[in-house]
Amino acid sequence: KAATGSSRANVGSLGLNHTADGGGKLKVESSYLFNRTKNESGSNSVWEYFRVDEAAASHTYETRTENSNKSNGHNANVKVNWTADPRNSVVLSAALNWQRSDAQSVSNGIDLFDGLASRATDQRSDNRQDALGINTDITIKHKFPTPRRTLSLRLRSSVSRSDNSGTNRHLRTGAGRADTTATDLKNDNESHSRLFMARAVVTTPLGSHLALLADYAPRVALSSNDKRTMTDTASKAQQPYDQTDYTFSPSLSNKKSSRYVTHRGGLSLNFSHGKNVSAQAGLDAQLSFLAGDQTYPHPFDTRRTFLDLLP
Repeated sequence: KAATGSSRANVGSLGLNHTADGGGKLKVESSYLFNRTKNESGSNSVWEYFRVDEAAASHTYETRTENSNKSNGHNANVKVNWTADPRNSVVLSAALNWQRSDAQSVSNGIDLFDGLASRATDQRSDNRQDALGINTDITIKHKFPTPRRTLSLRLRSSVSRSDNSGTNRHLRTGAGRADTTATDLKNDNESHSRLFMARAVVTTPLGSHLALLADYAPRVALSSNDKRTMTDTASKAQQPYDQTDYTFSPSLSNKKSSRYVTHRGGLSLNFSHGKNVSAQAGLDAQLSFLAGDQTYPHPFDTRRTFLDLLP
C-alpha cells in the first residue's frame, strides 16, 4: 500500500468581555465569543495485491478522497449578581449558543486488473447542521432572622433545536457493462428538546451541630425528533447529482416525542463541628412519569410510572 495526503486548517476567533459593578449590590458580567474553523484534507492511496501464481492477473485498487468541513459558532453569556441586603440575594445567568457546520466528502475508487479498469465506485456526501441552544438559571437565597435558617429557590430552563440535512450518493459501476448499483439518500432530521427544573431547599437548625434540610425538586423534560429520509427510485447511473428524483421512504424514517416528568423530595440531617468536620445523610422519594409517542414508521405509545427511594 502506498498513500499520500495533505491537510489544511484555518481557525479564527473573536471574544469580548464586559464587567459592570454597581457599588457592591449589583454586578453584571457578560461575554461574547465568535469562532470559525475550516478544515480541508485530501488523500490518494494505491493498494497492490500480489499472488503466488505468477500467471494470475495483477490487481490494483486506487482511491482518491477529498474532505471539507466548515463551522461558525456564536456564544453569548450574561450573569447578574444582586445582593439586595445581607439576607437576600439573587443570581441570574443566561446563555445563547448557535452553531452552523457544513461538511462535504468526495471519494472515488477503481479496480484495475492487468492495468484495465474492472469496477469503479463514486461516493459523495453533503451535510449541514444548524444548532441553537438557550439556557437560563436563576437562584434566590433568603436568610431568616433565626441563625442558620435559610431558604433557597432555583429555577432552570433549557431549550435547544437542531436541524440536520444532507445527501449521500453511492455509485458502483462495472467497466464495459451496463449494470450499475446506485444508492441515493436524502436526510432531514429535526430535533427539539426543552427542560424545566426547580428546586426549593429549607434549612433549619436542630441544635448547635445539627440542621434539618427539606427539599423539593420538580422536573419536566420534553423532546421530539422527526427524521425524514428520501430515496431515489430511478437509480440512473448517468443522472446528474443535482437532479436526483427523491421519494419519501417511511421505512427509513421515524418521528417520535417523549415527556418525562419527575417529582423529587426528601429530608436530610446535616452534622457539622468546626470547619473541618461535616456529615450529611438523608432519604429522597422520586415519582416519575414517562410518556413516549411514535408516529411512524409504526405507531407506538409508551406509558411508564416509576417510584424510587434514593438514600
